[in-house]
Amino acid sequence: MAYRMTRKELYDLVWTEPMKNLAPQYYISDVSLSKICRRHSIPVPERGYWAKLKAGKKVHKKQLPLRGPGMSDEIIVHPGPMSAYRDLFDQEILNLAPTPPTFDRSLDEIMAEVRSTIRKVTITRTLDKPHRLIAKVLNEDEKRKQKTNDLPMSFILDKPLFESPFERRRLRLLDSIFKALDNYGMRSWLDGKYARDVGAYINDQAISFKIDDKKADLSQGHVDYKPCLNPSGKMKIVIYGTYCETKPRRTWEDVEDGLIEKSITEIVIAVVEAGERQYRYSAQRSYEFILQRKAKLIEEARIKKEENERKEREHRIQLEQKRIERLLSHATELRQAQDIRAYVQGVKSLLNSDASTEFQEWERWALAQADRIDPVVSGRFKDIIK
Repeated sequence: MAYRMTRKELYDLVWTEPMKNLAPQYYISDVSLSKICRRHSIPVPERGYWAKLKAGKKVHKKQLPLRGPGMSDEIIVHPGPMSAYRDLFDQEILNLAPTPPTFDRSLDEIMAEVRSTIRKVTITRTLDKPHRLIAKVLNEDEKRKQKTNDLPMSFILDKPLFESPFERRRLRLLDSIFKALDNYGMRSWLDGKYARDVGAYINDQAISFKIDDKKADLSQGHVDYKPCLNPSGKMKIVIYGTYCETKPRRTWEDVEDGLIEKSITEIVIAVVEAGERQYRYSAQRSYEFILQRKAKLIEEARIKKEENERKEREHRIQLEQKRIERLLSHATELRQAQDIRAYVQGVKSLLNSDASTEFQEWERWALAQADRIDPVVSGRFKDIIK
């Protein structure tokens, strides 16, 4: 089972009782609960807090910090994989009273804080001490280079991919961005053979961005596409969200009076801003989805109820029709039984005292058949009364 709550609600909970007592109530360990709190910037009581509180000593309760850029205000506490609890169940939606999303600060206020923290991003001049993601790319390229040197003849695919001045510059730009985001507490990713699948996690939001030649097709999402075959040598950076928009959020290009490097601080801030914008967009979309889904579920329930009522009416009509048919059948059977008895009596009157043993046997058989057919004698008529 998944438990949904706001950051403030979880904050209040963890300061109400020790983690080891609170966590089992949500079928998780205290370590897992601590990780959830840490991921959502929720301060927890320090070691010894509860013992001091019990002893009557003075303790300090840390304040809940404001929500960071791209951080969700809703927390889902669950014992299993997140994928199993990501979507709201229909019954849960029906019980919700959705309200439009509200934010503790405006976008301008959050971005002013971001700019005051990320004041100036340092441009990487050399790759002697690269970011761990860049180091991984360089190590793999070194293996290709070594393989090429060791073989008497190598294929073009075996050659290093990141030795050209353009690729080295591209890696230095990525290195600058990754290190700046690391310093701000965000994680980045760099995947694929050509290192073209690039992005960053702005707290709970995944934001992809592309850095490549101006002539490269940067419209693709998380795809490790091949570098441009006929590069212009001029750099271009495009920032995307993961799903909010099909068009780029922001774009920068090398121009005659300046290179992208001059805008590196602005670019890093724009990545963070994209995360916050995406969170606000997704919160609004989630609210609209719940409204629409709840309305649809209510309408489906209404239609289903009407359909069930219609079927119930038809069923009652069918039962009544069958009851009438049985009534008419019983009336017919009663007349038939009475006709048999009248016929037996008529035969007996005609024979007078000449009735033989053979007739008597026939009379008993005929009257027995009349009783069998007769719904009153057999008691079948009671089925209609019930």
